[in-house]
Amino acid sequence: GSAYLPVGNMEIFADRIIINMESSDFEASGNLRIYRWQDGSVSAPLSRIARMERDADLLVKEVTSQVSPLGERTYTAKYSFQTDRISADKVTGNINTSYFTMHNPVVRYMTFICKAGYGIRTPDGVLTMHDAEVSACGYLESDNAHYSIAASTIKITPHAARFYHLKDAKFDIGDSSVLLFNGVVKVYGIPVLWLPAFYKPKEENLGLFGIRYGKNGDLGYYFNF
Repeated sequence: GSAYLPVGNMEIFADRIIINMESSDFEASGNLRIYRWQDGSVSAPLSRIARMERDADLLVKEVTSQVSPLGERTYTAKYSFQTDRISADKVTGNINTSYFTMHNPVVRYMTFICKAGYGIRTPDGVLTMHDAEVSACGYLESDNAHYSIAASTIKITPHAARFYHLKDAKFDIGDSSVLLFNGVVKVYGIPVLWLPAFYKPKEENLGLFGIRYGKNGDLGYYFNF
């Protein structure tokens, strides 16, 4: 009725959890929620650290101060923050590897929401969602999104940091926060545009994106997201 299972840097809550103590395999079902926590640190003024302490999804664990040779005092906060939030009908996986499969998952990932018929999470945190739909519109959870992108497969790669600055951005080849092929843009559930491919770079911004018409190129007409 109120089961709890820690798996790596995640917490799983469900009505029922079955665990094989020999293989470390588990199955969770019923009112299922998964939360992922990540550690980090940031140098910030006390006013910003005070705002962090009021954030319900963030736990400030330690604050230290340093004084420079010129007498300037700076502050560093070590914290844990809640990132991915997943609900599903059922999850099966392994405690040691943090690999698991999800049935009818709904993922809240930064400012994105993704719904799917079936999903897989690998030990590196990458989510591969099948028969899926993704949007920055919260109404997607109630199947009434103002806009969304549907695709047979959507790959979501987790961010490495909560605080985003250009100097922190890492643009590795093949690295993405959202990658999909053969997608369809929907407006109020109506298909309006076919997307052969869609790519949103990892850690480029806070997860928001807009649509801007491009121009003719070697690969045809394109849109900037």
